[in-house]
Amino acid sequence: MLNLKTLTRVEADSTNLHLLMEKLNPTDDFPCFLQMGNWFAKFCTGQFWYLSTTFPSFSLPEIKQMKIRCCLSICLIILVLPSLEAQDIKVLLKGLDTAQTPKSKIEQLVKIADAYAAKKDFQHALEYRARAYKLNDTEKAYPYNDEVLTGGFKEKVFDIISLENLKQAMGPLPKDLETAPFLNQVAKNVINSFNSEYAIELAEKALNLSIRSGDKLQEARSYFYIGNAYDGLKNFNEALPNLYKSYELAAIAKDTVGIIMGLVNYARVCTPVFKLKEAERAFGQALDIATIYSDKIWLNECLRNLRVLRYYQGDFRKARQLDSSILKLAYELRDTGKIEMARWDEGMTLLHMGNFREALPLFLSSMKSDEMSKRSADMPQMCFYVGLSYQEVGSYDSALVYFHRSIDFSQQYNSPMYRFQSFQQITLVYFEMGDTAKAFEYADRVNGVFPPEQIEKNIHVKSEHYKWLATFFEQTGQLDSAAVYTEKLLDIAEKNNMQLRLAGILSGLGELNLKMGKTELAKGQLERCLELSKELGIHQFDCKAMIFLSELAIGQGRYQQAIKYLDESLGLAIQLNQTNVLKDIYAHLVKAHSKVGNFKEAFVYQTKLVNLKDSLLGFEQKDLIAKYDAIYQVKEKGLENGRLQLEKEKKEQEAKNLKYGLAATIFVLVLLSLAAFNIYKIAQKNRRLADELGAANQDLKLFSYSLAHDIQGYITDALNYSFFLDEPPGALRPEKEREFMSKSRKKVQALREFCSDLISYARMSTDELPPQATDLNEVLAEVCASLEQQINSVGAKIDIQEGLPKVTVHHARMVQLFSNLIDNAIKFHREDETLEVGVTCEQKGNDFLFTVSDNGQGIPPERQGRIFDLFVKGSSGGSGIGLAVCKRVVEGYGGKIWVQSEVGSGTHFYFTYPT
Repeated sequence: MLNLKTLTRVEADSTNLHLLMEKLNPTDDFPCFLQMGNWFAKFCTGQFWYLSTTFPSFSLPEIKQMKIRCCLSICLIILVLPSLEAQDIKVLLKGLDTAQTPKSKIEQLVKIADAYAAKKDFQHALEYRARAYKLNDTEKAYPYNDEVLTGGFKEKVFDIISLENLKQAMGPLPKDLETAPFLNQVAKNVINSFNSEYAIELAEKALNLSIRSGDKLQEARSYFYIGNAYDGLKNFNEALPNLYKSYELAAIAKDTVGIIMGLVNYARVCTPVFKLKEAERAFGQALDIATIYSDKIWLNECLRNLRVLRYYQGDFRKARQLDSSILKLAYELRDTGKIEMARWDEGMTLLHMGNFREALPLFLSSMKSDEMSKRSADMPQMCFYVGLSYQEVGSYDSALVYFHRSIDFSQQYNSPMYRFQSFQQITLVYFEMGDTAKAFEYADRVNGVFPPEQIEKNIHVKSEHYKWLATFFEQTGQLDSAAVYTEKLLDIAEKNNMQLRLAGILSGLGELNLKMGKTELAKGQLERCLELSKELGIHQFDCKAMIFLSELAIGQGRYQQAIKYLDESLGLAIQLNQTNVLKDIYAHLVKAHSKVGNFKEAFVYQTKLVNLKDSLLGFEQKDLIAKYDAIYQVKEKGLENGRLQLEKEKKEQEAKNLKYGLAATIFVLVLLSLAAFNIYKIAQKNRRLADELGAANQDLKLFSYSLAHDIQGYITDALNYSFFLDEPPGALRPEKEREFMSKSRKKVQALREFCSDLISYARMSTDELPPQATDLNEVLAEVCASLEQQINSVGAKIDIQEGLPKVTVHHARMVQLFSNLIDNAIKFHREDETLEVGVTCEQKGNDFLFTVSDNGQGIPPERQGRIFDLFVKGSSGGSGIGLAVCKRVVEGYGGKIWVQSEVGSGTHFYFTYPT
């Protein structure tokens, strides 16, 4: 048989090449034909220089002959290739029939499965792989995790199949082929490739089969995959008992790997729920077993998870030592992926220590690695932490680039939490840059990542959401609101026994209350944080708590007590290598020693502070540090008072301007309301017949009363919220002033919308242009475009009948009619069901009958008789004019409008138009 190596060695001799080409057989020498196809491509593009360089002995006629042969080769490939594939599977099936031993049959079944997988026939690929597992389960030819059975399964199937296609391929699988080893293997790959819910379903099937057969090994594996799947769902309460059960059954089955797997994963899940002592015990057992059996792969896994535990305990010194051991072991294993992972872990430790300058190159190195940057779902996390490092060293442009990359990757790999956190950091970057408009824009995107129902359902998501709100309100100076959400975090942590998180929340809450001047409350929370840390044997938040207590002592004039707290905090930070808090400790020590007149010590700590900033942040930050130090000196000398006075005068002028502007706006809106009232009054008088004049006058009185009542309500609310404008500056906190002014503006905006609806109602009979032939399909398209934001906000589905008729009407009136009806459906949709709105038309005798239906909340029977009356408002508010406008439009063209509705089943609005 020929090969490419032989083919390419004959380029200097045209005779030999001709002889070789004449002997080529497409079924045996397929690679050679591909090479010739490559030459043919060169001929087609006129690159004769390529052939003359490769085969210098060829003449021009020989080159032309070569071109013809290559063309024929391509034709042969096109004709023969499909039959080759079919022939391959037929040959493999024939080999299965002739296989004599269980091992040879299993090997042949796996080859057949791989051949079907190459053709993307996943149903047969899974069926034959399942047959291999079934035969192996019967004959015990291989260990269940042997390379023959598991090799290439993930790469050939799970890396290229979608979850939906996998379910379709698994559905018709014969029941007798659903063995525990096969289902467990599929569940394992589903956890890594898709989602955890389907993995739990498969692993539970495997569990039932293994229990019935008494196979303890497979039973242990099933519990292990169920626990891992629940861990992926952040359901730790379900994950822990399943993983521990896996460890117990593996011990019964004397499965060393299973014992280590169960212990490591059990301990790993214990860590985020802060069962730290239990986690340390399990890690210790796993390390002992892995050491005894010299299993370096699982030893590496144990050390990596133990490092996370040390981080939770706040012991960064031991975490750094473990980083070195993990990297050394990765080099011994000669595993590029594990080496890059070890570097990444070291970067994470440095980042939490506050050493961003050294962490950044480690993160960038991991990202550039082919092992982790391509086809990796870790990219959202990696980009996020690179962005965070750039943010901390002041390189804001680079930080924004990587945060946006994290958002893009999180959408690709379905990682909403990193999208949530990246939007947060972008918001904070813009705050740091002074661009508040951009900051508020991205703050809105943060709040839109998780829907409200997911926030309420998932404790982890709810905690992160409250944490963000606390951070945002603190950033914008609304400390009261920040404290409210921090207390909600505290409540979640207490109810779910999250001890370590509880300590961190108490530290943060103490800091907030300290800023608000609630000193006794702050002191109690900080002291409770220290007691809890001592009880748990963790020190992650001790240093910060003591820094805040020293700040409190400095504010109360207890400088020696402050120095005592700071000295203790400094000793602990050095012992545990917590460099992230050293800057604050040094800064407070400078202040405390200055207050007691010990300027020598103050100078020593000031020097350490500057040196530390340089070492952690780099030379780029020296000018920035000098700037901040100068501002600090200005504050100490009392020059800050001048700036505060200027700000006070500026706020007084802004408040005065806002007051005049609000008064002018209200005055204009009142005039508009009166004008609208007069328009309505004139229209009513012109339309009513003489015998209906008495009833019209009565309606006019009711209308006047309702109009005056509504306008008075809007204006009263607006004035109530602007009362503080008459108070002296500083009577209310700035955040309260902003809150009241925002509410006042909303009321004025509502009044403006009310007047706009009223004017639209009054203009129904004042159209100067005659009606024209109007395509209602175009009208509905315009309506959907104008309501796009409202439709998308509730996820509504709008179904419009094709081929709606053309009618002679005013285009603008019909837009308003359908807009009001569809907008009404959106306002009263049901939260528990997707809103569906339908628009249909049919001819009934001499009329067109139009229907606008929805599956919303429905209208109570007692309100259906008055729903088209003016100023009748629904439960969601509004002006009470929209449906009255609809009635006026329809009746203006000689039609009728009515409603049929049932509470909880939706609403149908009907109206007619004469043909």
